[in-house]
Amino acid sequence: MVSESDARGTIRDWLVKNDIIPREEYQTGGGPADLYLGGYRVIIEVKRKDRLRGGPHMSNTGSQHGETAFEQVSRLVYGDQKREQTRLDEDRDAGWTGCVTDSERWWVWTYPIDDQKPRRFLNFDGIIPDEDQKHTLLERFQHGTQWAPPNPFFLFKNTLSDLERLYQQRRGARETCIQKQLWLEQLRASGNPPKEAADKLFVQHTLLILISRLVGGTDATATGFVQWVPDGPILRQLREIVHNYDWRNEVGDILRSLYMDMIDKPSRLIFGEFYTPDWLAEKICMETIDDTFIQEQLDNFNRGEQIHGVLDPACGSGTFLYHAARRILHSKPLASSYLNDTRKQEFTIRMIHGQDIHPVAVEMSRANIGRIFPSATSDDIHIHQGDSLLISRPDTGLHALAADALAIFTPGDRQFLIPNDFLPDTEGIRTFVMSARDDRPMPAGLGHTLTSDARALLKESHDALRDIIRHEGDGVWAWYILNQASAILLQRNKVGRIVSNPPWVRFNKIQNRTRKAEMETLSHDLGLWVGGKVATSSDISQLFVVRCTDLYLQKGGWSSWVLPHGALYGDSWHAFRDKTRDLVAGRWHMGRLPFPNTPTCVLWFGPEQGNGKLVKKQRKKLDTASSWETVDSMTELQALPIFQEAPSEWLDRKGPLRHYPYSKKRHLSGLTGKGHWRGLELHLCRIVLPKLIELLQIVRLQPAVQRIRHGRN
Repeated sequence: MVSESDARGTIRDWLVKNDIIPREEYQTGGGPADLYLGGYRVIIEVKRKDRLRGGPHMSNTGSQHGETAFEQVSRLVYGDQKREQTRLDEDRDAGWTGCVTDSERWWVWTYPIDDQKPRRFLNFDGIIPDEDQKHTLLERFQHGTQWAPPNPFFLFKNTLSDLERLYQQRRGARETCIQKQLWLEQLRASGNPPKEAADKLFVQHTLLILISRLVGGTDATATGFVQWVPDGPILRQLREIVHNYDWRNEVGDILRSLYMDMIDKPSRLIFGEFYTPDWLAEKICMETIDDTFIQEQLDNFNRGEQIHGVLDPACGSGTFLYHAARRILHSKPLASSYLNDTRKQEFTIRMIHGQDIHPVAVEMSRANIGRIFPSATSDDIHIHQGDSLLISRPDTGLHALAADALAIFTPGDRQFLIPNDFLPDTEGIRTFVMSARDDRPMPAGLGHTLTSDARALLKESHDALRDIIRHEGDGVWAWYILNQASAILLQRNKVGRIVSNPPWVRFNKIQNRTRKAEMETLSHDLGLWVGGKVATSSDISQLFVVRCTDLYLQKGGWSSWVLPHGALYGDSWHAFRDKTRDLVAGRWHMGRLPFPNTPTCVLWFGPEQGNGKLVKKQRKKLDTASSWETVDSMTELQALPIFQEAPSEWLDRKGPLRHYPYSKKRHLSGLTGKGHWRGLELHLCRIVLPKLIELLQIVRLQPAVQRIRHGRN
């Protein structure tokens, strides 16, 4: 008797031979499917022959008690249809195909999108298809697109070469120069601009943004510093490549591997880029974004009031925001609401906010949200490029914050001001820039809600921008202003939840002296500065926790942070621990599970999470793209020892005690019942010191022993 797994393997091999790559045990909206054909919208359930002896309509042939195999595949299809309906894309009228088979006999139904009953596909009702019938079945399966490859870099190698040649032709153009300068200033604002090969990195970043926008379903060249690429052969080639693959049904951050393959490791490390695995982001979002919070914001949404959503102030490629959106979209409050699919989408998108100082990361993050909501416009997605720490950078950046205006500095040492009260007007800002680009007077009704002084400032700035564009070119001013305004608007409105893995960059790794000095000043202001030898090893991620919480999180809000392991016990983190000791609701020691070469931890601020160390129960490798359900079954949370502070004569003479919630020396935790420092002293004096003396004596006597042995021989 052929087993179910063998039958599944036979079908999988047949599909692969015909250039169709299925996913096994794929989680649809209705449960796991044996074989799932992504963009083809095909679900295949495989059974043993003996189970299908009476056909797929017999009771208990499905996976649930009393369920038929036909009911099982229908449940999976309807669940997948429901998940797809939230996307509202142009292909939503295409139906699904559901199959039950034992690898020889096939039962096949088509499921229209308009709630009609499933129809049998031709004569596939338990037949063993011949070659012509197999060809007909394959044709039905191929109505769609294949999965995007897990490592898609090879798809775009030729395009990258073409783009590099195009840049060499256009690098001297005024528009290209100003767009490259804007890109470079954005990287400099992070404190770590590229030292060498800036042209190469500029081209790579351009390609990544173009790909991200196409994957996310938005226009490839509409805004930003990629406008130097004309709408010609390169963009047509990119569109064809992207449209040949299904990028939406793959769960998780599928652009992460593309970025890591295209950008070399040193260029990634200077920005402190450690991309969170999907399973950890999913778990954190599950625990931090609770149903009560979602219901409160849903009530505000229904009443037309301000909602306080979820923010990742260092969103990177959008892993946290992707899972936050899925958490909200599939939550019980939203499922039980009476909103239609369009309103559910609108609510979920309005709940998601992201910021990152890296321009490419922002575009990748927007693309991942666009994969969930392909009908969302660019303005709908609230993910922007900017400095979440809100540090003014008039010397190395392009903006500065004033009491009542945002100052914008140009590469040509000119400047103009945007009144703060004008920043929420997205369309107004576009009109402001476009009319200046056309060298026309400011439209009469623009800024009519502003005070007379603010409107006079806006008019003066409009004249200044007209002059800037005459001398420096159009650039990307509307795009840039809207990005820089986002952090200011978030500071006004606040969010209710923060989930983030902020950049891990030590002070001694910040290359730009001005940025480094600003970080030190901010660290002093926040009470986080640790002097002495450990000062330079302080990590800026602790600044993100304290600063972003203060700027963006409303009172009583929750947050969760993925941080370097030093946050638990490192010397350079002791001021941070003192500041947050009474606020931390849980500490998770993650070891090297998320990042094989770097130990990490998670700090929870909100409801009690407890302390624990996540360890593997089996030797199986954790896949970055795994779900939390999979990782949860492979791991367990063990007790995390906490060392209490206690008086110690020897230590007190050396300086003040510090609180270490975790230590590698776990075997010391029970020495005195409470693991006090005095227990450590007793351990050293009574056990370690005698052993050390004994060892020294043995070493000292060894030559004599050798002489005696040689003498006897």
